[in-house]
Amino acid sequence: PNATDVYIDFLAVLTDSLTARGLDYVVASQVQNADVELPVAKSQTEFFDVRLTDHDVILARSDIETANPGSGGYQVEVRFEISPGDSILFDRGYTWVDVTKDEVDFVFLNTHFEVSAGGQLEIVQRAQANQLIQEFAAEPRLIAVGDFNTGPGDLPYTTLTGTFTDAWTAWGAGGQGLTCCQPELLTESQNLYSRIDLILYLGNIQVLAADVVGEETGDKTPGGLWPSDHAGVVATLEIQE
Repeated sequence: PNATDVYIDFLAVLTDSLTARGLDYVVASQVQNADVELPVAKSQTEFFDVRLTDHDVILARSDIETANPGSGGYQVEVRFEISPGDSILFDRGYTWVDVTKDEVDFVFLNTHFEVSAGGQLEIVQRAQANQLIQEFAAEPRLIAVGDFNTGPGDLPYTTLTGTFTDAWTAWGAGGQGLTCCQPELLTESQNLYSRIDLILYLGNIQVLAADVVGEETGDKTPGGLWPSDHAGVVATLEIQE
């Protein structure tokens, strides 16, 4: 790669912000996904390279016992054509860690499925869902979180919830739980229209509460921006042996 100067490390931005708030989090597990580099025209005669390196990361409070971090990549992925004869493979993966809390062990997993616009992309999502199921369905207790890019009414979501339980649905407190997506400029009115950010689980787990965060006007930054193009979803879970 030619583009080697890091302009923004979003993991460092996040962990530095947590530290500034007096919160002590550590990287418990991570996986590198896509690492793509493309030329950008500065003028008609000048070009420079822009590079994106994507990760999925699990952060844990430093007082939580974690062990055996692991990661994997999806076997079925999408190759995007960027020009005639040229394409890039956008790798996506998942990462997990064993957690012990109140003498109960469970697996915590994070992932980010391929985006979907139906057709072939939905087939890719279903393959990624099936891979997760094949690898983790035997776990006695598991919590899986992430931007799954699929929600109620979609076939990949139906595939997932045939094995895993959706915490938002199990909570059943009403509301659609929409999390996606705000306009890219992050300055316009709220425009959430789908629920693709999910908390899924396996095993003897009870959902005590669930909520969407970052979707109210009061959540905007002092500069008037939404915190993200997604809202977040949080849940309180009681994990039993």
